[in-house]
Amino acid sequence: MEALESRAMLAADFDYGLYTVYDANANQYLVSSSNVFKNMESDYGSGQMTYWHPRAPDDITPNRTGSLTYRFDFGGVPSRVFVESHLVTWRY
Repeated sequence: MEALESRAMLAADFDYGLYTVYDANANQYLVSSSNVFKNMESDYGSGQMTYWHPRAPDDITPNRTGSLTYRFDFGGVPSRVFVESHLVTWRY
């Protein structure tokens, strides 16, 4: 699997990534957001954890749905696309 990932990344002519939601380019391709805010909290010994929180900071409504839409425009129809995403979710 690692060899496949390496070949895909070498062939890429577009690259975009984030380490935290507070990175300078975090909003670069963000075209819409609803009921979310950026949050940072302690990761219980592993440092800081950042994430998009699914409601406004002052909203206490339970089970609020939040959404983010990122859009990546290419100068034509891409012949090959490689996407890598790491997502952690939980329910309080």
